[in-house]
Amino acid sequence: MIPPNTKFRFLRQTGGGIVYKQNSDRSYHVKTDEGFFIDVSETEIVEVVGDFKIAENIKPKEHKNSFNNQKNIPTNTNYCPVFDLHFDTKNKHVLDIQIANFKLKLAEYKSQNIKTCIFIHGDGDGILRETIRKLLKQTPFVSKYEPANSIAYGTGATKVFLK
Repeated sequence: MIPPNTKFRFLRQTGGGIVYKQNSDRSYHVKTDEGFFIDVSETEIVEVVGDFKIAENIKPKEHKNSFNNQKNIPTNTNYCPVFDLHFDTKNKHVLDIQIANFKLKLAEYKSQNIKTCIFIHGDGDGILRETIRKLLKQTPFVSKYEPANSIAYGTGATKVFLK
């Protein structure tokens, strides 16, 4: 439960705001950063813990070659979306958010019949990279994965091939 007057961030979209009250149906009535009052499911937001400046960086970045409008998703096999999960922090809650976003995006790419995608996890201490690769080994619709092109992405990205 997120208490009233607590800052939050959306898990799957840009922005956040402040929790106004908890509704009876496991949702929250919130005021967004833009000043709108809306109801959101408890699974759509996460409480901002600690330094709000670090939390501002929690939103993963979808790179320019990806499509936000699902009607425009190409069906050819050359389309390779890039999803950036990394930012510099040691916060355990942030790792949980990164992994949750990774799982959601991987499932979304599979449902869109995308065959190749790239996840940027950064170099760092390798915890995010190793966790992602462990999950990829366990995912039945992943045919293989490999380090992404180091010229384009450095050494902090993994290219994933979906069945």
